[in-house]
Amino acid sequence: MEDNDRTGGAGWAAGRPCGTPAWTRRRAVSASPRRFPLHAWRGEVPADTGLTPVGIAGSIGAALAAMEDAATAARKENDA
Repeated sequence: MEDNDRTGGAGWAAGRPCGTPAWTRRRAVSASPRRFPLHAWRGEVPADTGLTPVGIAGSIGAALAAMEDAATAARKENDA
């Protein structure tokens, strides 16, 4: 999770090697939207954008479920 927008921060720098052709695993990037919140407390921005522990866990779970559904569909197609 990036604490700024999707590029330029510590999370972006740590994740850069994951975006190279040598990296064969899927990755997801979660970040605050590229807008300046006019009035918000520090904790409100993550809550409003789903970047809370519960929101992040939910998006990871949804991504894993989608990957499993795609793998199951591919297996069924190969078996047919």
